[in-house]
Order: sequence, then C-alpha cells, then structure tokens
Amino acid sequence: MPVSFSAETEPQFDDAYLDRNISRKHYRKTTRAPVSDLTSAVVEHHANSKNQGTAVPIIKPYAPKLQEINPMARGMGFDKTSNSFTKFKSGFEHYEVLDALTAAVEAGIIDSENWIAAVFEDTSLFEEFLDSLPTDGIYRLHDRWCLALQEITGDVDDEYWVGFHEAADTLRNHAEDTSQI
Repeated sequence: MPVSFSAETEPQFDDAYLDRNISRKHYRKTTRAPVSDLTSAVVEHHANSKNQGTAVPIIKPYAPKLQEINPMARGMGFDKTSNSFTKFKSGFEHYEVLDALTAAVEAGIIDSENWIAAVFEDTSLFEEFLDSLPTDGIYRLHDRWCLALQEITGDVDDEYWVGFHEAADTLRNHAEDTSQI
C-alpha cells in the first residue's frame, strides 16, 4: 500500500508513491518550500481528496488514438480510393515511404515476399530508403510503422523494432532472405 493513515502516527509514504504522484522538483519549483515539507503536502492532498487514503491518479483514463499517417506524397504511395500503390521514385523522405507502406499493409495489398518491387521503382531506391532512416538514436518508430514492418518481415520481436537503425537491419536481412535484393 503506497500510503497508510493511522490516528496515532504520521502517514507513511513509500518512495515509489511519491515519485509517481508528486514530483519533488515540481514541488520545490512551485512552492519554494524545502523538500522535507513534501510529506505534509501529500497529507494535505489526501485530506482534500475524495479518495482519502488511496493513491489518486494524476492522469485520467483516455482512449489511445492512432498516429495519423499520410499514405500519398507527391503522387507516390498508397491511394486509398483505388486501393493501389504508385511506386516511389527518387526524392522521397523516409516518413513518406513508411506512411505509404503502412497504409498499404493495413489495407492488405502488400506481399511480404515481393514488397520491395511493389514499393520502389528499383532496388537501389530501397537502399536509398534504408540509408535515409535516422541513425542518431533520438527518433523511434511509432506503433503503426512498427506493426506494418513486423507484418512484412514476420519478425515480431520488439527488441529489433525500437529505433530506425534496428529496423533497417531487420528489413535488409528480410530482403536478402527473400531474394528481393
């Protein structure tokens, strides 16, 4: 139990509760009071709460929303109205390819054994796409891209789908294994 109240003793809070519910830095910044007063603030918070004696959620429940994608970019990509794919030629951004590829996979028109030929004008553009993926580690694949790439490769091990570098390696290996490049 993160917090316990008793008539004879001060309330006791474990560190995990404090870290989850009241940021020491935020507390210090907003009140200018010493951190030792933090326990008093938590007691006051619970005294004023309808859920006295229980952890009070900071974030209200919500329904997650899918990441928006743009499946058609500069005349290349997936056309939802005709359910067809216009191959990418040079001059594309990596996110344009990922958005279009994701929409096509979600629509069920991509063959995992022949997807490179369906998406790129030639295999050198596939290599260009892989080279265009960010390698600095600060960008990550969002869920829709990740799930689509997992569908293409059949590789659902989350460890390999965290960042773009890992995704590029997995896509290249899959392309080699299926004789697409």
